[in-house]
Amino acid sequence: AVEAEAGPVEALVNNAGVGYLGAVADVSVERLRAIVDTNLLGVLLCTRRATARMLDAGIPGDVVFISSDSIQKPYPHMLPYGATKAAVEYLAMGLDVELSGSGIRVATVRLGPTVSEFNTSWPDEDLIAFMEAWQRLGITDDFNYVPTDVVAHAVVAALTAPRGAKVSLLSIRPETTITVDERAKWAKAATQGRQT
Repeated sequence: AVEAEAGPVEALVNNAGVGYLGAVADVSVERLRAIVDTNLLGVLLCTRRATARMLDAGIPGDVVFISSDSIQKPYPHMLPYGATKAAVEYLAMGLDVELSGSGIRVATVRLGPTVSEFNTSWPDEDLIAFMEAWQRLGITDDFNYVPTDVVAHAVVAALTAPRGAKVSLLSIRPETTITVDERAKWAKAATQGRQT
Protein backbone atom coordinates (compact mmCIF):
# COMPACT_ATOMS: atom_id res chain seq x y z
CA ALA A 1 0.00 0.00 0.00
CA VAL A 2 2.78 2.45 0.89
CA GLU A 3 4.73 1.63 -2.26
CA ALA A 4 1.64 2.20 -4.39
CA GLU A 5 1.40 5.75 -3.06
CA ALA A 6 5.03 6.67 -2.40
CA GLY A 7 6.94 4.54 -4.88
CA PRO A 8 9.49 1.79 -4.27
CA VAL A 9 11.50 1.50 -1.07
CA GLU A 10 14.78 3.37 -1.46
CA ALA A 11 16.00 3.46 2.13
CA LEU A 12 15.66 1.61 5.40
CA VAL A 13 16.86 2.92 8.76
CA ASN A 14 17.03 0.14 11.34
CA ASN A 15 16.63 2.05 14.59
CA ALA A 16 15.15 -0.69 16.77
CA GLY A 17 16.43 -0.79 20.30
CA VAL A 18 15.25 -2.08 23.64
CA GLY A 19 17.30 -2.84 26.70
CA TYR A 20 16.78 -3.67 30.34
CA LEU A 21 19.08 -3.08 33.28
CA GLY A 22 20.26 -6.17 35.13
CA ALA A 23 22.93 -8.81 35.36
CA VAL A 24 22.70 -11.58 32.76
CA ALA A 25 21.86 -14.06 35.54
CA ASP A 26 18.93 -11.88 36.62
CA VAL A 27 17.32 -10.92 33.30
CA SER A 28 14.14 -12.89 32.69
CA VAL A 29 13.78 -15.12 29.65
CA GLU A 30 10.90 -12.90 28.49
CA ARG A 31 13.11 -9.82 28.58
CA LEU A 32 15.96 -11.63 26.82
CA ARG A 33 13.53 -12.64 24.07
CA ALA A 34 12.23 -9.08 23.81
CA ILE A 35 15.78 -7.76 23.41
CA VAL A 36 16.73 -10.32 20.74
CA ASP A 37 13.37 -10.10 18.94
CA THR A 38 13.46 -6.30 18.77
CA ASN A 39 17.14 -5.53 18.34
CA LEU A 40 18.14 -8.40 16.07
CA LEU A 41 15.26 -10.44 14.65
CA GLY A 42 13.19 -7.35 13.86
CA VAL A 43 16.19 -5.77 12.15
CA LEU A 44 16.82 -8.94 10.13
CA LEU A 45 13.18 -9.18 9.02
CA CYS A 46 12.96 -5.51 8.01
CA THR A 47 16.29 -5.70 6.20
CA ARG A 48 15.27 -8.88 4.39
CA ARG A 49 12.06 -7.30 3.15
CA ALA A 50 13.50 -3.91 2.19
CA THR A 51 16.55 -5.25 0.36
CA ALA A 52 14.40 -7.75 -1.55
CA ARG A 53 12.13 -4.90 -2.67
CA MET A 54 15.11 -2.76 -3.71
CA LEU A 55 16.68 -5.63 -5.64
CA ASP A 56 13.37 -6.50 -7.33
CA ALA A 57 12.89 -2.87 -8.36
CA GLY A 58 16.47 -2.66 -9.62
CA ILE A 59 17.01 0.70 -7.98
CA PRO A 60 19.86 2.02 -5.86
CA GLY A 61 19.11 2.18 -2.17
CA ASP A 62 20.47 2.51 1.33
CA VAL A 63 20.26 0.48 4.51
CA VAL A 64 21.37 2.19 7.73
CA PHE A 65 21.86 0.30 10.96
CA ILE A 66 21.87 2.12 14.30
CA SER A 67 24.39 0.55 16.66
CA SER A 68 25.90 1.34 20.03
CA ASP A 69 29.33 2.09 21.44
CA SER A 70 28.51 -0.59 24.00
CA ILE A 71 29.96 -3.13 21.56
CA GLN A 72 33.41 -1.60 22.11
CA LYS A 73 33.00 -0.77 25.76
CA PRO A 74 30.69 -3.28 27.45
CA TYR A 75 28.32 -1.81 30.02
CA PRO A 76 27.82 -4.31 32.86
CA HIS A 77 24.12 -4.93 33.49
CA MET A 78 23.33 -4.15 29.82
CA LEU A 79 25.16 -7.06 28.19
CA PRO A 80 22.25 -8.62 26.25
CA TYR A 81 21.60 -5.23 24.61
CA GLY A 82 25.27 -4.85 23.67
CA ALA A 83 25.41 -8.40 22.31
CA THR A 84 22.49 -7.73 19.96
CA LYS A 85 24.07 -4.50 18.75
CA ALA A 86 27.34 -6.37 18.06
CA ALA A 87 25.30 -8.83 16.00
CA VAL A 88 23.72 -5.93 14.11
CA GLU A 89 27.16 -4.58 13.20
CA TYR A 90 28.20 -8.04 12.01
CA LEU A 91 25.05 -8.16 9.89
CA ALA A 92 25.85 -4.74 8.42
CA MET A 93 29.41 -5.73 7.52
CA GLY A 94 28.27 -8.97 5.89
CA LEU A 95 25.36 -7.34 4.08
CA ASP A 96 27.73 -4.74 2.66
CA VAL A 97 29.74 -7.57 1.06
CA GLU A 98 26.65 -9.52 0.02
CA LEU A 99 25.10 -6.52 -1.74
CA SER A 100 28.35 -5.32 -3.35
CA GLY A 101 27.69 -4.17 -6.90
CA SER A 102 23.90 -4.06 -6.44
CA GLY A 103 23.68 -0.30 -5.90
CA ILE A 104 22.47 -0.80 -2.33
CA ARG A 105 24.76 0.87 0.19
CA VAL A 106 25.05 -0.26 3.80
CA ALA A 107 26.00 2.09 6.63
CA THR A 108 26.30 1.76 10.38
CA VAL A 109 25.79 4.72 12.70
CA ARG A 110 27.33 3.82 16.07
CA LEU A 111 26.01 5.96 18.90
CA GLY A 112 27.33 6.85 22.28
CA PRO A 113 24.82 7.69 25.02
CA THR A 114 21.91 9.48 23.39
CA VAL A 115 19.11 11.62 24.74
CA SER A 116 16.02 9.55 23.97
CA GLU A 117 13.15 7.60 25.47
CA PHE A 118 15.23 4.41 25.34
CA ASN A 119 15.51 4.14 29.12
CA THR A 120 11.97 5.15 30.05
CA SER A 121 11.14 1.70 31.45
CA TRP A 122 14.13 1.65 33.79
CA PRO A 123 13.42 2.26 37.48
CA ASP A 124 14.80 5.64 38.54
CA GLU A 125 16.93 4.30 41.38
CA ASP A 126 18.46 1.62 39.11
CA LEU A 127 19.36 4.14 36.43
CA ILE A 128 21.18 6.38 38.89
CA ALA A 129 22.90 3.43 40.63
CA PHE A 130 24.15 1.94 37.37
CA MET A 131 25.35 5.31 36.07
CA GLU A 132 27.39 5.71 39.25
CA ALA A 133 28.74 2.14 38.95
CA TRP A 134 29.71 2.68 35.30
CA GLN A 135 31.59 5.79 36.34
CA ARG A 136 33.46 3.91 39.10
CA LEU A 137 34.44 1.25 36.56
CA GLY A 138 35.78 3.93 34.22
CA ILE A 139 33.19 3.20 31.55
CA THR A 140 31.59 6.61 31.71
CA ASP A 141 34.61 8.86 32.27
CA ASP A 142 33.71 10.82 29.16
CA PHE A 143 29.99 10.45 29.73
CA ASN A 144 27.60 12.88 28.17
CA TYR A 145 24.65 12.59 25.81
CA VAL A 146 24.23 13.10 22.09
CA PRO A 147 21.06 15.04 21.21
CA THR A 148 18.65 13.20 18.90
CA ASP A 149 18.85 15.94 16.25
CA VAL A 150 22.58 15.22 15.93
CA VAL A 151 21.76 11.54 15.39
CA ALA A 152 19.20 12.48 12.75
CA HIS A 153 21.78 14.60 10.91
CA ALA A 154 24.24 11.68 10.97
CA VAL A 155 21.66 9.34 9.46
CA VAL A 156 20.80 11.90 6.78
CA ALA A 157 24.53 12.28 6.01
CA ALA A 158 24.80 8.53 5.47
CA LEU A 159 21.69 8.45 3.27
CA THR A 160 22.62 11.47 1.16
CA ALA A 161 26.28 10.72 0.48
CA PRO A 162 26.85 11.11 -3.26
CA ARG A 163 26.41 7.93 -5.28
CA GLY A 164 29.79 6.38 -5.89
CA ALA A 165 30.68 6.96 -2.24
CA LYS A 166 29.33 5.43 0.93
CA VAL A 167 29.53 5.87 4.66
CA SER A 168 30.46 2.49 6.12
CA LEU A 169 30.74 3.43 9.80
CA LEU A 170 29.91 6.74 11.41
CA SER A 171 30.65 6.90 15.12
CA ILE A 172 28.79 9.63 17.02
CA ARG A 173 30.05 10.66 20.45
CA PRO A 174 29.21 13.66 22.62
CA GLU A 175 31.42 16.67 22.04
CA THR A 176 32.02 17.51 25.69
CA THR A 177 31.98 15.70 28.99
CA ILE A 178 29.90 16.44 32.05
CA THR A 179 30.77 16.22 35.71
CA VAL A 180 29.43 13.71 38.19
CA ASP A 181 27.13 16.37 39.65
CA GLU A 182 25.84 17.33 36.21
CA ARG A 183 25.31 13.65 35.43
CA ALA A 184 23.31 13.17 38.63
CA LYS A 185 21.21 16.24 37.79
CA TRP A 186 20.60 14.87 34.27
CA ALA A 187 19.60 11.47 35.65
CA LYS A 188 17.18 13.06 38.10
CA ALA A 189 15.74 15.35 35.41
CA ALA A 190 15.39 12.42 33.04
CA THR A 191 13.58 10.32 35.60
CA GLN A 192 11.31 13.22 36.59
CA GLY A 193 10.52 13.82 32.91
CA ARG A 194 9.46 10.20 32.59
CA GLN A 195 6.96 10.66 35.40
CA THR A 196 5.10 13.58 33.82
